[in-house]
Amino acid sequence: MTYAFVQNADGNAFVEPTIDSVAADAAAASTSLPAADGDWSQVSIVNQPGSNSYPISTLTYVMVYKDLSQVSGETQDKSQEVINFLNWVIHDGQNYSSTLLYVPLPASMVTADEQGISQIQFGGSTVPEFGPIASLVLAIAIVSIIAVSAKTGLRLAPKL
Repeated sequence: MTYAFVQNADGNAFVEPTIDSVAADAAAASTSLPAADGDWSQVSIVNQPGSNSYPISTLTYVMVYKDLSQVSGETQDKSQEVINFLNWVIHDGQNYSSTLLYVPLPASMVTADEQGISQIQFGGSTVPEFGPIASLVLAIAIVSIIAVSAKTGLRLAPKL
């Protein structure tokens, strides 16, 4: 895959897009994350400070209804499987990140994801093993390297 060294936000180096340089972005951004049911519209790892931060990195999100019974055809059992899958993604699934050219989640993002997953309900009731919900837009932040053209203004939908 063709890629480019891009000047970092500090303006002092041209950085190669590697697992480590994108991990530096994620680590810098993960210090001030909103709650899982909070407003993630301003969360971005683009242009994070640091000499080894690749400036055009982004997060990948999974958004989940706060109450899975709103999904047509969803059942309590299917809801539990969704929760099992999301837990796998943020825990055991992280073991596959680097080989798939994704960055493993920083610990603070895993914690935010765990809190969000614990709030998922089905039919107004807690899905077994997990606590009550406020409102939830679950952001599973699987960090990935994405080259964004200047034409898009370095913005993706939703605005990051």
